[in-house]
Amino acid sequence: MELKEYKDCSILNKLKQEEDCPKMLLTITNFAFSKMVQNLMHQLDSEFESKRGRPAYPRTLILIVVLYCFSIDIANYTKMEEECKKNKFLLIVTCGLKPSRNSFANFLNKSDVKVIKKVFIATLVLLNDLHFLDFVKLFVDGTDAIVRASRNNKITPKDVERLKLMNEWNLLHNNTPKSINCTINGLEEKLEFYKNDEEMCKTINSILKRINLYNTNIFSKLDIYTKILNERNT
Repeated sequence: MELKEYKDCSILNKLKQEEDCPKMLLTITNFAFSKMVQNLMHQLDSEFESKRGRPAYPRTLILIVVLYCFSIDIANYTKMEEECKKNKFLLIVTCGLKPSRNSFANFLNKSDVKVIKKVFIATLVLLNDLHFLDFVKLFVDGTDAIVRASRNNKITPKDVERLKLMNEWNLLHNNTPKSINCTINGLEEKLEFYKNDEEMCKTINSILKRINLYNTNIFSKLDIYTKILNERNT
């Protein structure tokens, strides 16, 4: 199914014209129309055209609705369908169409798994960094199937302890290349200092392998990670 608004990407402009449009929805829509995500969505559009043999809603349309519904604590397919019927902003996103619960179920359960994982990993990282979505539980201990595919986003009990250690050493970075390089240099100095301590060297090398994890933003959520992990152990 081809929609003019999706071919010319005018959906975002229409939303911006709405003074009370939620900032979250604008952010999600802008993200969905980014070049990287669009390349992935085109793969899914082609899949549905070739395998289903019937017109399907643009995958970008479904992605925007799903992410926005997740952000307002709607994860049930039927409730997503209902939200599309009554939410004036989602009516703009869907061009007045009303996707059924099956559309959302098929998108999440029958799409190419590798593509879906890439889309959602990118979504989690971006929106979490922007502090828009509380996806923190998806990151803890690799429980979520999507997050399990990204070794950089899985948080384990050992990582919690290593984050505390990095904070004590004042070596947490802020995700900029310069800051990450400083952290790496600091860890290399620690390796030299603890060269006779096998366990400490093992810990430092483990940190270096996942250097992107050890940043101030992740550390700021340490209490939440710890609480979730403790709940799972009780």
